[in-house]
Amino acid sequence: DYINWTSHVFEAKYVSGEIRPHDTEEIREARFIDKKDIEHFNETMLKLNIGGFRYRVFLTENTLKQLERKHNENR
Repeated sequence: DYINWTSHVFEAKYVSGEIRPHDTEEIREARFIDKKDIEHFNETMLKLNIGGFRYRVFLTENTLKQLERKHNENR
């Protein structure tokens, strides 16, 4: 089976205000986390061995690599 899927990832700068989801049907909460939290979430998702979670880990890890590369180039 194949599902046509597009994920959008973007970088933003926090300015002010409360962090909260607008779509509460799909998103329960929003909060700031650091890289260690992301690594922990990724480990948990990989242990569950679900295709969608593996995809999310792949997307997250590659996004972090791109952001790190971008920030290193701008130094």
